[in-house]
Amino acid sequence: MKRIAMTVLMTLAGASLPVLAVAMGADADGNGVLSMEEVKAMYPEITESVFAEIDADADGALSEAEYEAAVKAGLLPSSDG
Repeated sequence: MKRIAMTVLMTLAGASLPVLAVAMGADADGNGVLSMEEVKAMYPEITESVFAEIDADADGALSEAEYEAAVKAGLLPSSDG
């Protein structure tokens, strides 16, 4: 059920939020997605289970859409709080 909710959120998120991680240089290797290590550098408190919940396609990395959906869903804090 959580995967379905995240998929819906990803669809609704669109480009409504800036890609803060890229703007902040979080994509250390420049491959266009965020690994667990890159996300942990920004959010040290993130757990593997939360990362797995955010990683809707289970590819081991967060795409722009997955990152934006996670911020919108409150799973990751936004830049302003």
